[in-house]
Amino acid sequence: MQRKIGTASRLLACVSVIVAATGCGGGGNNPGQNPQQAQQTVETGRQQINAILAGTPTEANLQQVVNTFNTARAQAPNNAQAQFGFAISSVALQAQALINRIQGRAAGAETDALDVAASRGTLWNVSSPDAGLSANTLRLALTAPLSAAMRSRAVAPNQIRTALDNLKTTLDTAIPLVESVANQSGFTFQLTDRNGTFTIDQGDAQSFLSGLYIVRAITNMALAYDFNWGTFDFGQSINAKFGATLIDGALIGPNDYLPPLPFGTLLSDGAARFAAAKQDLSTAADKALVAVDMLTARTDTTRHLVDATTINATTAKDTVNTYKADLSQSFQVNSDGIQQTFNPNAWFTQPPTSLRALMPTYHVIGESDPFLLQTSPNDYPDKTFGGLRVNPSDDMYHTEVFSDSAVSALLIKL
Repeated sequence: MQRKIGTASRLLACVSVIVAATGCGGGGNNPGQNPQQAQQTVETGRQQINAILAGTPTEANLQQVVNTFNTARAQAPNNAQAQFGFAISSVALQAQALINRIQGRAAGAETDALDVAASRGTLWNVSSPDAGLSANTLRLALTAPLSAAMRSRAVAPNQIRTALDNLKTTLDTAIPLVESVANQSGFTFQLTDRNGTFTIDQGDAQSFLSGLYIVRAITNMALAYDFNWGTFDFGQSINAKFGATLIDGALIGPNDYLPPLPFGTLLSDGAARFAAAKQDLSTAADKALVAVDMLTARTDTTRHLVDATTINATTAKDTVNTYKADLSQSFQVNSDGIQQTFNPNAWFTQPPTSLRALMPTYHVIGESDPFLLQTSPNDYPDKTFGGLRVNPSDDMYHTEVFSDSAVSALLIKL
């Protein structure tokens, strides 16, 4: 069956961007050690979030929000607003830090996460939006570190991995906190952005929760491989990289256009991370189903974080259930105009031990610069890419790259 992106999948895929951009909290009023003081501190945190929503998120101002809500948690551990605010602002802080590192910025040299996401559609340049949620999460996870490698100059590879590790650790703490709040009846909280005041209710919180599970799945998959590129420069031109070796008939293989081993090698905990990612994506679908019910049952007409008026409950739930099933079975998609069959479960159950082993060898053609580098189907050691593609058409394996392009152009798309 042909898979198409619907409202529910957009909700699933976009919540992670919302999380990174907003970092917000809300909830009821539960008695604690000092509930009155805690509520005043929560109000301070809420105003700090409003200021960020009206301006630009940075690591510094997000850290202030985290500190404020953490103080409120200490004042009243049972205050749902404090717990939710701490959880979401913590994730937003680590997401902002990761974005800054991927953009090649050290701490203090900020970029706006929202503007980055909006300007590129998706931060990681994920190709083929019609390829389905489960297939695109693989692309997202595996191209994130490569994107960092191609673009970073001021940031070392270990800083990218540290940022990913920090995000994963923060998600492990945040998810149960948001889960508790999302299951609390009557949960509401108001914030103000550039477009005015909006309400976060229980359905919005469930949407956040679904997004957090997706982000953790992607983070786990990104951490499954060794992406330490060292000093390798993906941005240099092919001419500059290979120089006089670019002659007609020459062959350029993965060991030539990739950083040295162990770059692209599955780590010892890599298989376990992929298995955990599959479980998180399945759970994200379950939470999205709960969110759809809550959102479409909403009766008030106030502005909300998630606009439920555009959601058709039946269509949305059918779409979510389809994508959940696709985690464990093959399905057909239309990718770049070519009908393909994907089986992400192949990687969830047995991820390739080396991404390098999936990359093609290029043939150099021409007598002078710019040379043409070509591949044909026989130049790919495994046309299924570790089982991800089922019975792939040879049409997608004819590639042409000119030598005045960056080395990164030699990397194939999943």
